[in-house]
Amino acid sequence: MKKSNWLPRNKENIRAFSYEIDGPVLVAERIYSRLLEIQSNQYVWSDQTLDSVIRTYSSQLQALLQYKTQLNRWQNKKKKRLKSTQYKEIRRLQRQVDHWDTVLIKMLVLAEQLKKERLKNRRKGLRWGKYRFSL
Repeated sequence: MKKSNWLPRNKENIRAFSYEIDGPVLVAERIYSRLLEIQSNQYVWSDQTLDSVIRTYSSQLQALLQYKTQLNRWQNKKKKRLKSTQYKEIRRLQRQVDHWDTVLIKMLVLAEQLKKERLKNRRKGLRWGKYRFSL
């Protein structure tokens, strides 16, 4: 089993984590909202795009454990007390990661449902709408 390299708790690492978490959360929210549009308006992405969404965000979901563990290690570190601003930012990032986790799970469930619906409609000979979304 590969041993993780844990980062020391400092201002630079916490700031870097903010960028690594906040950006992908916004992207995941955007893609989830697009999937909801597909579901309600019969717009469509290709099978390849849905497969890519499932593959990409499944791996992100697995990576969340690393983020959660690192944030918990920073918060629980006994050697040095957290500054108030560091504590607040770590707590915010923990909430962000929890939100990201929820969005990813909802997105993956919906993408799988859309994929199954496409397959079912294809078997019936039905065509999806003529519109296509792009990222």
